[in-house]
Amino acid sequence: MSGHGHIKSNFTAGELAPDLLGRVDLRLWDNGAACLRNVLVRPTGGITRRPGLRWLAVVPGPGRLLSFEFNTALVFMLVLTDRKMTVFRSLPSGQGVRYIRELETPWTLEHLAAINWSQSSDTLLVVHPLVPPHKIVCHAEDSWSVTPWVFETGPGGVPKVPFARFAPLDVALRTDGGVKGEVHLHADKPFFTPAHVGGWIRLHGVPVKLLSLVTAQKMKARIEGTLSSAAYSTDWVEAVFSEARGWPVSVTFHQNRLVIGGSRDLPHHLWLSRVGDFFNFDPGQGLDDDALHMPILSDQVNAIRHVFPGRHLQVFTTGAEWMVLGEPLSPASILVRRQTGIGSLASRSIPPCDVDGATVFVAAGGRELRAFLFSDSEQAYQAQDLSLMASHRVEDPVDMDYDPRWRLLHMVMGAGTMATVTNYRREQITAWSVQETDGDILSVRVCGGLTCLLVRRGAVVCLECLDETAFTDCAQKRETRGAVASLGGLVALDNKQVYVAGADPGFVPATVRRGWVHLSHPLRSPDVGLPFSHVVEPLPPAVAGAGGGVYGRSIRLIRASFRVLGTGHLVVDTGSGPVPVDFCAAVPLSFHGDAEEDKAVCEVAVRALGWRTGHPRPLWRIEQDTPAPCTILSVLTDLRSAG
Repeated sequence: MSGHGHIKSNFTAGELAPDLLGRVDLRLWDNGAACLRNVLVRPTGGITRRPGLRWLAVVPGPGRLLSFEFNTALVFMLVLTDRKMTVFRSLPSGQGVRYIRELETPWTLEHLAAINWSQSSDTLLVVHPLVPPHKIVCHAEDSWSVTPWVFETGPGGVPKVPFARFAPLDVALRTDGGVKGEVHLHADKPFFTPAHVGGWIRLHGVPVKLLSLVTAQKMKARIEGTLSSAAYSTDWVEAVFSEARGWPVSVTFHQNRLVIGGSRDLPHHLWLSRVGDFFNFDPGQGLDDDALHMPILSDQVNAIRHVFPGRHLQVFTTGAEWMVLGEPLSPASILVRRQTGIGSLASRSIPPCDVDGATVFVAAGGRELRAFLFSDSEQAYQAQDLSLMASHRVEDPVDMDYDPRWRLLHMVMGAGTMATVTNYRREQITAWSVQETDGDILSVRVCGGLTCLLVRRGAVVCLECLDETAFTDCAQKRETRGAVASLGGLVALDNKQVYVAGADPGFVPATVRRGWVHLSHPLRSPDVGLPFSHVVEPLPPAVAGAGGGVYGRSIRLIRASFRVLGTGHLVVDTGSGPVPVDFCAAVPLSFHGDAEEDKAVCEVAVRALGWRTGHPRPLWRIEQDTPAPCTILSVLTDLRSAG
């Protein structure tokens, strides 16, 4: 029989995947955990119970969140639902949001999964390959508009958009004899469809507007100029963006140009507008400030999913990652180079995030999170796998955003949970945990210091935010002058068991019926919300044997000491069921001689009985729904092993 003392000084490896349970040789084993639910990993090493979710509003239905930052003082949250957009203003100092107005939009609920967007000043551009691109403009705090893009036009209303050949090369067009004005276009093979009406082509380089469909081989049109010949010709091209050929897939701004990555029918092409003229894509004479067009060609069709303005213009496709070179970008200097061959998720749009200088994106297949980072030594980009040690937590991602204030990357999964990554690249900290609530998390967006979530609770969809003053979910506070015995308007909490807190310490359990909760005794300024449990479970113990690190055949936990910060309640299960820790015996720790510090940091111990044999199991487990702060800094375990 031998004794072992093991100190878990930090949790900076986060939750580890089950397929790592045999890798006791890894340093991550000492710093990882088997389960971290509803907790956040602190960069200093400890773990803390996540903030509660403060209820903000009920929204029309499921959808997607977008942030709109006009300036540091005017920040808005846009809730896109089925053909609607609800605007909320983010209030300063984390005070929540205020409803502004609701507008009609062209995007259905099905469209929202594939939209891409980018903002410049007071305008947010939103694109979808099946819907004409629109812009959301903030004219004033309470004045908003949602309108289609209008490309720059030349004489005769000819749009300054790119043109390309879509039809087979042997399809020829002619007119009925006329070379200018209104004519009938004839195709030698069936080609025209109703979607072509209103579109543009260039025949012999001359713009022609298609006015109305006669047959699949005949179209009424108007020539803006004079054709050189009325005979059949294969010298013609179509406008790239149209009802017939689809619309942009992704969009961003780079070097004072509007960048469009891919369209429905040309998914592997890249277009850059004229410098300073965002809606002018006319290539002109090929001058340095003229518009650019670049196909991304390789051994396969690399459909562009996202374009991102990082250190270089970065292009994320379904099969590889690329960078666009050129300082500045011009027709003479532009060059596209392949960097890595990971590929991006194709089933839905999850825009990449800038995290500590790296561009984080969801890899093809939806099972990996990658960091696209330029290596000075290699003079090329690399794509590090951030989810390698927690691969079980990346499954069917649907949304993602980064909170730079707390260095937390939040990723919403299709199952309604949210994975959180504490990421400090220089400190080599990548720690995963998972957040759950009584409902389904649908979308996440960081807006003006607020991390907002779209949460479906039964038949109701709510806008909520992480709030450090809330200790429950869907928390709703009512300011009252005196004590009240009942509280109404709790539609999102109907038929739920809730905790109710007042101005005095403590929480009272209650049940919401028909939107009302009746209290056993009156409370002043009650705060009502759903309880949630946080779980902390370490990895099974591994002790040293003659052959190196192995699982002990028989292990007994003698004592577990928890160093906690600002924690007054802790429930620990050492194998005999959950038991509340006696804080009366806590040992206060002083670092600066501050009385408040003495109360905040202390060490509590739990003793255990009995031997454990067979399948390795964690020595202790914490699971509690107490609506109060809980932070664990480190854990010291004293154990005995035999065999």
